[in-house]
Amino acid sequence: MNFEEQILKKLDHLTQEVAQLKAAVAQASTGTSGAPGASALVLPEAPHPALTEQLALSGENLAKWVKSLDRLMELKEDLMPLGRPMMEEAIAALDQATHGFDVAAFKELVRQFVQNLSSLSEALRMLGGLMELKNDASPILKDAFEELVGRLAALKEAGFFASMNKLLWMMERVGQELLVTDLSEAKPVKGVSGLYFALRKKEVQEGLGVLMHILGVLSVLKKS
Repeated sequence: MNFEEQILKKLDHLTQEVAQLKAAVAQASTGTSGAPGASALVLPEAPHPALTEQLALSGENLAKWVKSLDRLMELKEDLMPLGRPMMEEAIAALDQATHGFDVAAFKELVRQFVQNLSSLSEALRMLGGLMELKNDASPILKDAFEELVGRLAALKEAGFFASMNKLLWMMERVGQELLVTDLSEAKPVKGVSGLYFALRKKEVQEGLGVLMHILGVLSVLKKS
C-alpha cells in the first residue's frame, strides 16, 4: 500500500467516525424515552460539539490536501513527456560543447599560465606605477593645460587666428586661380622696358599693389 492509498484509507475511517458521531447526536436530540412497549435504547454518550466540528474540519482539510496531491501527480505525469526531450537536448548540448576537448592542451595552457605568473605580476606592478604617475601628473597637466588655454586666448584676442584664416583664404584663392591658368604662356620680363610694358596690365598693377601692401605689413616683424 503506497502513501496515497494510506491517506485515502485514513480519510475514509475519519469520515465514518464523523458520520457515526453526527447520527448519535441527532438521535439524542430527537429521540423519546419511557414510551409503553418500547425497548430501552442505549445511546452513546454525545461527544463535545467543538470536538465534532474540529474532526469534520480536519477531514475536509485532509480531503483538499489529497485532491491537491492528485493534481500534482497529474502535473508530474503531464510534464514527464516534455522533460525527457529537454533533458536529452541538454545532454546533447553538453556533449557538443565538450567535443574535441584536449586534456593535454589544457595542461599546457595551465603550465604556460603558471610560468608567466611572474610576468603577469610585473605587468600589474607597472600598471599600478602608471596609475600613480597619472595621479601625480594630473595637477601638473592641469596647470599646463590652463596655461595653454590662456595663451590661445591671448592669441585670439590679438587677432592671430583671424589673420591666419585670412591668409589661408588668400592662398586658397590663389591656388584656384593657378589651376585654371596656363603658366606656359608666361613671358619673361626683360629690363626696365619689359617691366614698364608689364605694368601696363591692370591685373599686374593690382597684384603688385597687393604684394607691396603685404610687404608693408611684414615690417611689424622688425618692430617686435
